[in-house]
Amino acid sequence: MSSKDNIIESLAKTIETMSNELALLREQVAYLSQKLYGKSSEKVH
Repeated sequence: MSSKDNIIESLAKTIETMSNELALLREQVAYLSQKLYGKSSEKVH
């Protein structure tokens, strides 16, 4: 395996890791946005 192949493999793993992390962050943003702006915030205080 050449050094280029190693670099490509490493970058592919990094991209996969970042994609997974991005998906988790998107879920957190959706959850927190729902919690912040959801029906419960519509109540009269």
